[in-house]
Amino acid sequence: MTDMCRVLMVFPLFNANSFWNYTEACDLTGARYPAAPLGLITVAALLPENWEVRLVNRNTETLDDADLAWADIVMTGGMLPQRNDTLHIIETCRARGRPVEVVPIFRTGR
Repeated sequence: MTDMCRVLMVFPLFNANSFWNYTEACDLTGARYPAAPLGLITVAALLPENWEVRLVNRNTETLDDADLAWADIVMTGGMLPQRNDTLHIIETCRARGRPVEVVPIFRTGR
């Protein structure tokens, strides 16, 4: 496959009142954030080798217009406590004409 694609993976913010928001614990320990976006990293590993992938973890960094301008497609996804920011990411991508794919990271049931 010779077609190249630039994929921007965006891990959404956790809601402030969520159990998963570790902001205060991180402030006490000096950590940036204790949980890695393993679902998006796993999906990135499944993409073609010649695709360029970047990751923005919104819990530790900001999403810039330059990031979106670089990307051919944006992929995002997370858990229910990330819903608000996921919807914000989708709206931002659509407003800037970037295709966005919501990756189902967690599966419930058997």
